[in-house]
Amino acid sequence: MFYLKGERPVGPARFEGGRLRGEIVLDYNSPALRCVLADPLAFTHSDAVTVLKDNARSRVVHGRIDGRDVVVKQSHAKTASKAFKRAFLPSRAARGWYAAHTVEAFGVPTASAIAYVDARHGPFRGRSWLISEWVSGQDARTCLTAPDIDPGERTRLIKAIVDIYARLHRARITHGDNRPENFMIHEGRPVLIDLDVTVRHPPWSLVFRRYARRDVRQLVERWHKELSIAEEFRRAFRDYGLEGA
Repeated sequence: MFYLKGERPVGPARFEGGRLRGEIVLDYNSPALRCVLADPLAFTHSDAVTVLKDNARSRVVHGRIDGRDVVVKQSHAKTASKAFKRAFLPSRAARGWYAAHTVEAFGVPTASAIAYVDARHGPFRGRSWLISEWVSGQDARTCLTAPDIDPGERTRLIKAIVDIYARLHRARITHGDNRPENFMIHEGRPVLIDLDVTVRHPPWSLVFRRYARRDVRQLVERWHKELSIAEEFRRAFRDYGLEGA
């Protein structure tokens, strides 16, 4: 879905257990991780995790596996009709897993994907779970609107976020969910998260430029209440030659 021929940057290990199927990064495959993958629903609803988000579309929790901090995103459809439609498509967890490894291959900082698993009923997909490394820090909106942030530091972070879009678009990748909250400021640099609607467009795609412009436009529009920040993003996008601002 995300790789062109001969470009696959990782070698996954397949995981199957009952009605659950998925993939694991080869350099991390432990008994504790396999235990979580065998029953991810129990893990995401256990007392050992902290719930970060829980709505009709997904449940996101922060927990620990083998002593390392992870985020587990459980995706599910909001309605029966959407569940039927998505039963025939790659799951959001699968899309997020492949997208994370793809953007990393192009030098984009993101939360490393550890594993994903789909619940299947015969050929049909149901819920899915994506396990990623935990990225500590503040989201871009919180960080850039902090009253004590240095203007020079804010400009540096804005340019770093725009540089991420430049890297994505050079690789013909569009993010699709362009909210400031999907950039975590970790150790002084922005990290892109939430890639389950990310798309890599083939060279012959007729819609890539339209989706790339939409990426830029949506991010700028998300700052409509902070006009000075929105204008700084516009200037940075124009300096990089990215259309849509």
